[in-house]
Amino acid sequence: MVEVDYRDYMLVDGQNVHCMNSNLDYDYDYVIVGAGPAGLQMAYFLQQSSRRYVVYEAAEKAASFFSQHPRHNKLISLNKKHNLFTEDEFNLRHDWNSLLSDDRQMRFTEYSDDLYPKPSDLHRYLNDFAERFQLNIKYNTRVTTISKTDGEFTVTTSPQKQDGGESTSCTARCVLMATGAVEENLPESIPGELEEDLIDRSWLKNNVISFI
Repeated sequence: MVEVDYRDYMLVDGQNVHCMNSNLDYDYDYVIVGAGPAGLQMAYFLQQSSRRYVVYEAAEKAASFFSQHPRHNKLISLNKKHNLFTEDEFNLRHDWNSLLSDDRQMRFTEYSDDLYPKPSDLHRYLNDFAERFQLNIKYNTRVTTISKTDGEFTVTTSPQKQDGGESTSCTARCVLMATGAVEENLPESIPGELEEDLIDRSWLKNNVISFI
């Protein structure tokens, strides 16, 4: 009987494709686009499994989204670090921000005591996570095109304008998209007033308000 590790497979075009074999005809087994929480978590497990991978990140740091958002400067992801029970599995249910790793010190609960923490704390934690495990991330590198021919992906990247340099490309067996929301989906015109900083809330009383 042959044992199959389904972690070595991914869904591509509706079919399970084996992505483990390190075919040296490819530059990488995996290319990950985006160094947010999902990209960092995938990179960690690929590195632990000795896979050939690279993460391309357009910004100069990981998880750049959390350096600016949410605008109200508070996450809605739970960070309940003080619980009655000591079981690790139980406490992870109340820790919605930590990435999984073998290092118990690399938990987000070490970065904030707030039940609903600040995004800057998460931004700092995720960059420390990338540095702690020396993940293979190429910063200031934007993916411009992805094409596929005969099962082989070609990923073309370009450096950010301030860095100069020319576009380059690499080949991979699998491409994992971890970019999150790539652009804001807002209507061009919204009737009403735009208030980014609500200091005087008296005008909200007895009015129908839509917050976006």
